[in-house]
Amino acid sequence: MVSLTVLGILLWIAGWCITTTLVYIMCRYRGKPCRLCRGKIEIMPLILLIRLIERVPIADRFEDSKVARIFFNVAGVISFIASLVVFYSMAISHVWRLLQGLLGYTEQVVMLPLFQPILPGITIDIEMFLYMLPSISIAIVAHELFHAIAARADKIPIKSAGILFIFGIFFGAFVEPDEEKVRSSGLISRIRLYTAGITANTLLTLLFFAILSTFSSQHVVLVTSVKVDSPAYNAGIKPGDVIIKVDGQEIHNVQELIQVLQEKLCNSILVRHISGQTELLTVCKKADEKYIGVHVAEVPASFVGLGSETAQIIYHLVFWGFVVNLSLAMINAAPLLITDGALLLNDVLAAIGGRMGRTMALGVQIITLSLLLLGSISLYMYIIH
Repeated sequence: MVSLTVLGILLWIAGWCITTTLVYIMCRYRGKPCRLCRGKIEIMPLILLIRLIERVPIADRFEDSKVARIFFNVAGVISFIASLVVFYSMAISHVWRLLQGLLGYTEQVVMLPLFQPILPGITIDIEMFLYMLPSISIAIVAHELFHAIAARADKIPIKSAGILFIFGIFFGAFVEPDEEKVRSSGLISRIRLYTAGITANTLLTLLFFAILSTFSSQHVVLVTSVKVDSPAYNAGIKPGDVIIKVDGQEIHNVQELIQVLQEKLCNSILVRHISGQTELLTVCKKADEKYIGVHVAEVPASFVGLGSETAQIIYHLVFWGFVVNLSLAMINAAPLLITDGALLLNDVLAAIGGRMGRTMALGVQIITLSLLLLGSISLYMYIIH
């Protein structure tokens, strides 16, 4: 049964998508751009753009900066190649494991998806989504700011900059460089522009990874939420509990917890409540149930003393900062039709091979998109034999 919260989110997203698409179609039918308030607001399918400024003062400080160009020459290439290698490594690994399951070389394939749409309350817990929101906004703002800096370093004007809303739930930023100036600039300048956003997200990925590395090496499994009327809920497990042992086995990470819970229907779980008291609880699943009904997270053991809520907030903000920026760097580096990687590939191969180069670029993009879609199937695949 769908909860009212999830239903409300679905209705809001559906209403947003239908409304923006219909308004856009009406504008196109009239032969006019879908803009309001003298072009400050623009409506496109699924997206609402609000233009706030015509210049980016921070980026203007780097106008015709040789240091900035050298930085993007080096950092841009390294970030782009590293992100691309990670993306294709993950994509090929997922597809290979999926094929092994289909061909019967493995008994079971259970994998996290290579790509998963973020739908609050549907594909991700609403609480987790709230932790992600600051990270998503920071990642997008940094991405677009670096595009603006790279553009100004090559004396490409910025037409406008502002904020955008996607699906009515995602907040971000955008920068509009002068497209004619971009097209007329040299190939190296365009490569710097395309890789600048990837550079920003790669640097933030390294920053958040460095912060994660400073946390205690010993982690505990913390219960972040419990589904109502689930086996865990009925047994007395509460958000904020730390899972210490299951059937006498000490639990240090989520993978150990998953493995031991799959072995039998009833488990004796030793938890430490927020109050500090420990309690041994018996959790029993029905024969047709796969999960006990908890969301858990690994957090540094040293964080638990800060209180479960503080520990969750600090850890998840840093963790999602790492995940979101890594994901954005990978997706933008991959040649996927509208990404920075696709623009870079098109321009480079067109400069080398003309029309044949553009055809090759399209072929690479189709293959990449196929790998992405095949890898994503693993979210729902539990393949036996």
